[in-house]
Amino acid sequence: MDGTSPRTSPRPLLTLLGFPVVVPWTAWVGVALIAAVNADSFRAHGGMVTTVAYAAGLYATILLHELAHAIVARATGHRVLGIELGVLGGATAYLPEAHPNPKHELRVAAAGPLTSLAAGLTLQLAAHGVNAVGAASLAVLLEALGLMNVVLAVLNLLPASPLDGGHVSEALVWRITGSRNAGMRVTAVTGYGIGLALVWVGLAMRDTVNGALLLFLGGMIVLDAMVLWRESRAAHRRRRRPLWRRPPLAP
Repeated sequence: MDGTSPRTSPRPLLTLLGFPVVVPWTAWVGVALIAAVNADSFRAHGGMVTTVAYAAGLYATILLHELAHAIVARATGHRVLGIELGVLGGATAYLPEAHPNPKHELRVAAAGPLTSLAAGLTLQLAAHGVNAVGAASLAVLLEALGLMNVVLAVLNLLPASPLDGGHVSEALVWRITGSRNAGMRVTAVTGYGIGLALVWVGLAMRDTVNGALLLFLGGMIVLDAMVLWRESRAAHRRRRRPLWRRPPLAP
């Protein structure tokens, strides 16, 4: 997504629980792309109606993921600026509290993936119930949404920044060692490994959409690992600047 803050982005589309939610044109492009990529999967189960519902539903669960980050961030003393959806998912921007601690950072980081996992399992259970009463197309839709949320939750917990798992890793090492720089360095090293592995898999699948997404995600993780390593060596952290919690989004 772009690096704009909800404070400077276009007017929020809505406000949820006190958080402004910005939905720029890139988010609508994302919905269209997800629908286009998954059209064949739902051709026999409602066609275009189910396809569009899947794309919109996936973004709705991404918004739920971001709301979890925002709620926990506010509860732990952060100043939440807002939520923004984009072509590859969403982000929550907030200013860190005056004296951040690893326990709070861990809670904020883990809130999103845990919410996605809970949503995925709930949708899977709902799909079984709906299928039992004969609504096959709706069951397929709910099952697909549930599976994707579980996949996103697991992917997000990889210990690599800017994934939520990278923030979890950094906070855990910080809490154990008492050094935030140590957490940053460990996360940078694991990020290098995971990013290069994703790039390698993406190259092997380069003729597919998922391969292209893995290449993009792997490249982003490697670049973020480089930045994180340089910051740790310079004992420099971005202070009082918006932090972003970003889940990846894949069709």
